[in-house]
Amino acid sequence: MSQIEEVLNGQDLVNNSELYRLRQAEVAKINEHKWYESERVGHDIGFIQAEFDWMIKGHRKRWLEHYRQNHPRSSIHVNGVSVRDYKTTSNN
Repeated sequence: MSQIEEVLNGQDLVNNSELYRLRQAEVAKINEHKWYESERVGHDIGFIQAEFDWMIKGHRKRWLEHYRQNHPRSSIHVNGVSVRDYKTTSNN
């Protein structure tokens, strides 16, 4: 296998991972929040502000709980802890 094929196979592995799909879904929700908040204040608030605002207001916690309910076979682990079992009360 050539080096290019190895890199492409590695990229496929990343793109097909459950953690990658979780983050992509989360980014889509943050962008939706960014749009609503930017419309509300009359200017673009930017992704970082939108992500921070989304977490502070508790949207991430509720969204992650909803995601877990709809993806019960999720095998995502963060620091050895299953995302399904991870308590969002300490980390929005």
